[in-house]
Amino acid sequence: MKYGLVLVALLLAGCSSASEDIIASGEEQSNLFYHNIDAVDAQDFIIAHPDAIVMDVRTADEFSAGHVAGAINIDYHGDGFRDTLKKLDKDAHYILHCKSGNRSGKSVAIMKELDFKHVTHMDGGFDAWKAAELPVIQ
Repeated sequence: MKYGLVLVALLLAGCSSASEDIIASGEEQSNLFYHNIDAVDAQDFIIAHPDAIVMDVRTADEFSAGHVAGAINIDYHGDGFRDTLKKLDKDAHYILHCKSGNRSGKSVAIMKELDFKHVTHMDGGFDAWKAAELPVIQ
């Protein structure tokens, strides 16, 4: 019986939820700065967190051809990209994407240098969003 209780306690201890993992100490949270999620999970996250800011770092022409609803557009190749980022709220949660993930991946690195606290990267970018047949604003 004694061993059975120990086994049950060990099993229960190993069953922590993802939300418990996200609520961590300050040192652990610094490791949680950057997350990769797929397009479907990104849509779910956007719906569940309406305060999150969807940032599209494609060109203005790419953005106007179609984008995620509510997204802001800051062109990675535009003049003053880094200066524009510096003006944003560093405590807000951002979900970044570009066309395929290259520019947004580089943008995440810049945001980390600038001390942004919460940045999520959408793997595969807008191409993955469209491939998943998620809603597009044109």
